[in-house]
Amino acid sequence: MTGPVDGCVIDIYHPSHALSLAELQRLRRRMPPLAIVVYSDFSDRELDLFELGRLKIDGVILTGATDQPAETRRAVAGALAAAAAMGVTGALQGQLHPLGIDCLRWAIEHAEDAPTAQQMADALALTPAALARELHDRRLPTPSRLLLWGRLLRAARMLDNRDRSVEGTAFRLGYSSASALGRAFRRETGFTPSELRSRGPVVCALDGFLRREVRGRA
Repeated sequence: MTGPVDGCVIDIYHPSHALSLAELQRLRRRMPPLAIVVYSDFSDRELDLFELGRLKIDGVILTGATDQPAETRRAVAGALAAAAAMGVTGALQGQLHPLGIDCLRWAIEHAEDAPTAQQMADALALTPAALARELHDRRLPTPSRLLLWGRLLRAARMLDNRDRSVEGTAFRLGYSSASALGRAFRRETGFTPSELRSRGPVVCALDGFLRREVRGRA
């Protein structure tokens, strides 16, 4: 609680440091953007898995079943991505139509995977044409613009951590160089990555999104 933390992995049934579901709920409420992954043996406790879903826990690793290193890394990476998306889009409640929030959240969460409009539409149980039509009818950005902003907002979230380099962030999100990411930020927000860092990357990026894609369409 004394410094920035993106996520945590918890064994809620640890023999000496067990964590009750009520305590887990308090942690979830106290730190909404925190990625929480529960790593435990749920033998004879299967009903607790439903409770974890209700508490919006970001990931679950079943010990003895999916606790191989690669599986663990994937689970943690997915939980961090989901928590980052939730933390960023939470500020848009009341300012953006729910469909736009759902699309943007998905785009942020999958920004490292070079997502496509087809994949976004599939995730929302729509065809690409239907998704484009639904967005247009609500005066929302196109799928391609939402995918672009998903990358930029994910990058802004990463740059909140000053230990991350602009170059490393750019490569993780599919940009060819730090300069390419910088040009995208400058074009869409009016700020370079260093200027964003001094002003608050996520706040500035969200302001740029609202200014260009929401207020400009009103």
